[in-house]
Amino acid sequence: MAHKEVAVEFLEFGMFVAKLDRPWTETPFVFQGFVLKTEQQLSTLKKYCKKVYVDPEKVQVAPGLLGLLASTRSAIAEQSREAVRGTMV
Repeated sequence: MAHKEVAVEFLEFGMFVAKLDRPWTETPFVFQGFVLKTEQQLSTLKKYCKKVYVDPEKVQVAPGLLGLLASTRSAIAEQSREAVRGTMV
């Protein structure tokens, strides 16, 4: 899958930054490609770049967030079932 262009102000933690809008050697980043995890990484990206390219297949979600997402999905599903039952009465 192709990389997705994202303006730095729309980056989110967990995104995999695969490419910059400039050569990596013109930035303080040691590695070419990384998961955005810290405010420091984000502020550095904002300082050096206008846009980056993320790999949607390499997005990482914090373990605690996975549980939150699952419970949110369950709650939404239950509300949907209740709404359907309510319209059938």
